[in-house]
Formats: sequence, C-alpha cells, structure tokens
Amino acid sequence: MKEDTRVVYGAGCVWWDSIHNAGSNGGLPSCPYCGSMLFEMESEKKWLGLAQKYEKAGHSGYVDFIKWLKGKCYPNYDAARSAYKKVQHNVT
Repeated sequence: MKEDTRVVYGAGCVWWDSIHNAGSNGGLPSCPYCGSMLFEMESEKKWLGLAQKYEKAGHSGYVDFIKWLKGKCYPNYDAARSAYKKVQHNVT
C-alpha cells in the first residue's frame, strides 16, 4: 500500500501539516484547531519546493518561516508572521 504523503493547508487560517494530522469537520479534513476547511497538495516536498521558489523571488527567510509554521494555527499571515518574529527575537 502506498503511503499517503498529502499536505493540507487552511482555507481560512494558515495551518498546514500532513493529512494525517488534520481534524475533521462534518467528515471533511479541517484544521484541528479552528475547524477551517483545507486545501491539499500531493507532498511536503512539493509544498516546500513552492516555498523555496517564493523565497528565491525576493522573500528572504520565507522557507524557515513556513517550516516553523507547520502545525500552528493563526487566523492569517500577518498574525503568524508577527508570532514568528517574536520567537525569532525572543520577545514575549
């Protein structure tokens, strides 16, 4: 049996992780924290490849941010980025 390598990511939040870590909302995969419906991609390799492409287009540090974000739920990009910057600068 082939391993399920799908990655899912929030439609209404910025959570992303393996399909195996998704929650369920009415039988559909959802963010395990906020219940947002999810989009899917075939693998984490492809997901991170797109992040690398975005970083190379002039968005320095994006891949590290995306790796840090895995498994974390924030309502939007700005909230996630703010939390990431606080962690990077040890701000509480």
